[in-house]
Amino acid sequence: MRTIWEILWDYDPNALVVVDEKFKIRIVNPAFRKLFKFHEDEQIVGKHLSEIFEDVKVFEKVRDENTVIKNQRMYFPKYDLNVNVVIFPIPEAKMIAAILIDMTSEIEREKKSLELKMKAAEQVQAVVDKQMQIAQEIASILGETVAETKAQLIKLRDLITRE
Repeated sequence: MRTIWEILWDYDPNALVVVDEKFKIRIVNPAFRKLFKFHEDEQIVGKHLSEIFEDVKVFEKVRDENTVIKNQRMYFPKYDLNVNVVIFPIPEAKMIAAILIDMTSEIEREKKSLELKMKAAEQVQAVVDKQMQIAQEIASILGETVAETKAQLIKLRDLITRE
């Protein structure tokens, strides 16, 4: 019978990977395979982590300093993936484990939301600019009209006062 941990390993929606001290992949869960689009029969165990992770420096830090890294954002251009990663050592086994949480759709939503906000701000600025232009045109016309009216009234006054 399978243990609860084995069941959790299989059903965890987050990608899980465990590597040894030399960064050879020792085990991955089904979510890891799915996230990185590896087929079930494709051999991952035994590969060096750098074949998937372009930069393993953060794993080196965990190994060398026996520390936990939380909420490390990583981008995998080859897979167009954005993930948050938690990486922690397993000293008794001389291994390092990582939990990868796919943030790609959330980041895309944030980008689209930001784009919409920027577009709305541009439209608001365009309306403000247009209103300022119209106000300046109205002021210019009013200024001309006031000047013309003043000139005509002065002429009329002068005409009246001469008589």
